[in-house]
Amino acid sequence: MKAILEYELPEDIDEFILASRAQDWALAIYDMDQQLRSWLKYGYTSSPGFESVDETLETVRNTLHDLLAKHNLNLDMLY
Repeated sequence: MKAILEYELPEDIDEFILASRAQDWALAIYDMDQQLRSWLKYGYTSSPGFESVDETLETVRNTLHDLLAKHNLNLDMLY
């Protein structure tokens, strides 16, 4: 069985790029999940960036952006 996705280029270039990078997005999500798992398993409360809720959220957000950059992705690609 084959599945073929077709796009009208250049009109649908954003959709094409998003679909062609789906594996990179999945890998970035997997990496983030592994980082969260590591913090939960090995601890995070004494680590820098986890002193308050705001710092924790900022650390998690920065980690997400770093992992996306590692895969040459960014959230601006989604809209």
